[in-house]
Order: sequence, then structure tokens, then C-alpha cells
Amino acid sequence: MIERVGALYKLLEAHFPDHRSKQGHLDIARLARDLGYSHETLYRAIRGNTMKPPVALRLLQFSAQLDEPLSPRLFWEDLAPFVLPKFHDYSRPASNDPGVGDLV
Repeated sequence: MIERVGALYKLLEAHFPDHRSKQGHLDIARLARDLGYSHETLYRAIRGNTMKPPVALRLLQFSAQLDEPLSPRLFWEDLAPFVLPKFHDYSRPASNDPGVGDLV
């Protein structure tokens, strides 16, 4: 049984309310099928609280296609911590120099 407490699980559950089981949990197998992936691809991401860029991109595309008021759209900023979990640890410090901005 997959643990339903991770940040990625909570994010997907919030953004895809129409992909819930009768018990009210995120239906990972159904969401994976609608994305064109095996259920194990999403289970692996949720268990590890991380995902590969192509999976994140497909989630963004799928989210953008949904025309459901209860499904808030996903953006890169939402998924970045799961695609690049240590991004800020190895990023340049913010600069006050003109023309030099933060990457995220």
C-alpha cells in the first residue's frame, strides 16, 4: 500500500480531484492511464517524492487540457521541487546586480 502523506501525492490529489477513487483517494492507476503511463511510473514518483522531467511535462500538458473548475492548473513552479529537488542548494546566490536575476 502506498503511503498517502508525501508532498507530491498531496499536490496531485489537489490538482486532479476528478481522479479520485470511491474512497476519496487519488486514483493513481487511472491518472497514469490518462497520462499514457504505466501505473508503476506514477507510483515510483510518489514513493520517491521525485519525478523525471518527461513525466512532469506530461502532467503539465494534461493539466492544461482539463477544463474543470475544480482542477487547478499545474505549472512548472509546482513541480520543480520534485523534478530538481536540490535545485536551490546548488544555485547561484541571488544577486542585486542589474540584469542578473534568480533562475526560479
